[in-house]
This record gives sequence, structure tokens and C-alpha cells, in this order.
Amino acid sequence: MRGYVVRAVTVAVLGTAVVAVSSACTSSPGRGPGAARPDRPGARTEPAYQGPTLPGLEAKPLWSWESADEHATGPSRPVFALGNRTVVVAGPSRPGSGGGVAVALRDITTGNVRKTLTLDGVVTGETWLGKPAIVVRGERVVPSDGLTGETSFRTVQAWDERGERIGAVELPGGGEARVQDGWIIEPTGTRNTSVGVRRADDFGPGRVFTCEPGDDCSISTRGRTAVVVGAGESPILVEGTVFTFEDVKDDTLSRHRRLVAFDASTGARRWDTDTVRTPANTDPLQLRSTYAPDVVGTVNGKLVIAWMKRPSGRLVGLYDPVTGALTATGPSPKSLSVLVTDPTGSVVVLGGEGAETDSARSTAWEPASGRTLWQQSDDEISFTPNAIVGGVLYGRTRAGTTIALDVRSKQVLARDLDVDDLPLPLGTDHALVVDGTRAFVFRTRAG
Repeated sequence: MRGYVVRAVTVAVLGTAVVAVSSACTSSPGRGPGAARPDRPGARTEPAYQGPTLPGLEAKPLWSWESADEHATGPSRPVFALGNRTVVVAGPSRPGSGGGVAVALRDITTGNVRKTLTLDGVVTGETWLGKPAIVVRGERVVPSDGLTGETSFRTVQAWDERGERIGAVELPGGGEARVQDGWIIEPTGTRNTSVGVRRADDFGPGRVFTCEPGDDCSISTRGRTAVVVGAGESPILVEGTVFTFEDVKDDTLSRHRRLVAFDASTGARRWDTDTVRTPANTDPLQLRSTYAPDVVGTVNGKLVIAWMKRPSGRLVGLYDPVTGALTATGPSPKSLSVLVTDPTGSVVVLGGEGAETDSARSTAWEPASGRTLWQQSDDEISFTPNAIVGGVLYGRTRAGTTIALDVRSKQVLARDLDVDDLPLPLGTDHALVVDGTRAFVFRTRAG
């Protein structure tokens, strides 16, 4: 889960960024910004980029768009990439089309529209059985027949980058079941002592596994930003592995909490944080803590887990989600609220955001070697990491000023940039820049 910030609206596994752009979409077939559309007489030209030169990006955008339909109303649109070839732009449909969301699948290099879909629901970029997908969450309401009350159902549907539907599922409106990566996952049993898992295209009973010792089998990450994010739901499935938390009674009257991994296909228990190898200097009290180790996020399909450090602080480790093997030991970051990776996952930046920005400091880490590239000192100005594009880390201070750093050296490349929104990655080689109702797709420079 590529270049991203792990928050409720960001999809790491796709190497995508999701951003709201309040506009309807037009594009020129490969003519570049400022060119008129030859196939639509009287149509607006693509907006020309008039902003500053942005480190990590080519000087001029490949293509752009802005509002071209004065009748277009509705919510802001998401923009995200599916892999490295397709950009998805979603916005309100035209009057008379029956409503819904108009979704254009565009060539990431030229902006040419490959296919247009009209969908009902909230559109996000996620995965479906491991493949990048457009996922739409909506609702179907069955009206009262006079004797029974109105009934609602939650619908989840998925489309691939060709615009073909690849999956669909319908769930009771008030249930706790959720859909992630094409799997249906829900707590079951008295006091949620077990979890049921099945593929969305499997209409059988699925697999049910019980959390030992059979008490409080939670599928929540306690609000921590993390793993694979889908439509704001807590992430609980990575690489075919379902993650839950369970409370464990110790020999005494105390209890502790651990993270447990199950095979989504078979229900077999794979590993838990009581038995895996921990980074050196992990506080042994972690294994008797009422707080489980934190799942901070993922990098190239591997879990980033934060442990208590002796005598204080946190330690980060990178784990194989299937085997539980510790593949790399990370730094002791000062903040863990935000995890940002470059689009290839070769560099990870951990930092803080919001109210904690005054005291938070960022840390850059190279997972392949386990090396800490740099860490902010206490006398440096803190900032919230936002995205890595073209080898450049963009962030914003609590005062709202922007900053761009060389992600490997921490050298300041630019500050106080006059842009409404910072660049966000689209796949591995492109980036999105939004300026009001105008949006621009750039090619990134080699990072």
C-alpha cells in the first residue's frame, strides 16, 4: 500500500493518493495544458499551470482539467490512480443522466478518457482480491409493503482499470460486517468471541475462527491510523491475512492484549505478537501490557509494528504478515501518527499531525537496510509529512506554511510554496497538483 499518507482517505496498497477536487472534468487528447479540444467546438481549453516550480516534478504538467459544466453539482470528487497507467476522476453526473457519480478512467500520461462509468455511492480506490480496483459503497432501500417496515442494505461493488465489474456484495444495513479487499469480515458469537471471514463471491458459510481465550475478539485498531485503509474503516486484512486483537488472561489477575494473525482462506491461526521476534531493546513489559503493539501501517505488503522501548519511547519493526517474521528493525521514532512512503516503498517517513505538531518530530527510514536516514532534532521546526514525490518529501507546518525536503538528506529544497494543495503521488512516476477547481498531472523526476 506506494506513495501515501496513511489516513482514512488514503489507499496505500495502490500507490495512490486520493484528493477532493471540486470540478467537472475535461481533457485534451494529448495536447497538453492550454490546448483546446478539437473534438468539441466551443469547449474550454485545459487550464495552464501558473504555480511555482515544484521540487521533484517536471516543470510543466502533462495534462489538466477544470470545471467545464455549469450544471455540475454535488460532492467533491476523488482522484486516484489504479496502478501506473490509469487515473480515476469521479464527479457528479450530468443532469438528465439519472444521477449517480460520473467516473472517468483516463490515461495517466495523456489524459485521454478510456471509459466512463455512472455509479451510485461513495467512490474510492482500493484493492479487490489483491488487484487495484474502483470500489463503490452505496445503499439499497426496500420500501415498506404496508405490513413490514422499510429495509436497507449496504452495497459494495468493484470495477477494474478496464471499467469491468469484478465483484459485488450486499450486506444488512445495520450489521457490523465490513468488506476489505473483496473479503467479508464480521465479528460473530456472544460478546464477539469469534470472527467470520469469506470472499465476497463465496456464498457459503465461510470460515469462522475463535479468539482464545474466547473473549473480546476485537477487529479494531483502537483508532490508530494503519494498514490498508478502505472508506474510513479500520484495516484488518493484509496479504490474505486477517488481523484481530484479543485479550489474554495471565497467570495472575492481570490481562494483556495481543495482535493475532489468521489465514483468511482457512481460518488457521498463523502467529501472534506474544510469539514473534521483537526488535532489540523492546520493553519486556510490552508482553504484559493492556495495550497491544500498534499496527502503524504497511510498506510493500509488510506490516509496520511499533513496540514499547526500554526504558521509554517506541521501536518499529517490519513484519511479514503471513509468517510473522521480523524482516527489518526500524528506528525509534518520536511520532507515529502519520506514515508516508515513497511510491516504491524504499523510504518511509514517520511523523505527527494536528494538535501534536508542536512537539512531534519526523523520522526517515530505509526499510531495506533498516537504516535511519535522519531524524528531526528537538530544536527544529516540526511539520506534518504529507507525501513523497520524485524523491522530495512535502509537508506542512502547524502554521500552514509548506516545506519540501530531500527525503534522504533532509535538505530543505523549498519553503512557503504558493500552492493550495501539496503534490500527491499517482502511481510511481506521476503526481497530482490541485489549485482550486483546477487539477494538473505532472511526471515526477527521478528521486
